[in-house]
Amino acid sequence: MREGIADIIRSEFNKKNTLTLSELYEIVSKNPNLNIDPSKIKHRIRSTIYSLQQSNEIARIERNTYKKSK
Repeated sequence: MREGIADIIRSEFNKKNTLTLSELYEIVSKNPNLNIDPSKIKHRIRSTIYSLQQSNEIARIERNTYKKSK
């Protein structure tokens, strides 16, 4: 099964409860299993974070910092 951005981000929040947007950019962009245009990767990460916020899986605690809510 192919791992997507949401799976990678969820996995990182399971390892570390609080992450910054910069940390997520670095982690996801270094993943060799993703084949995403570098000019679109940040947008995809922000979009995924927004989706995870809407489903109450993560919460924004301050500017560019998110924590796992469940």
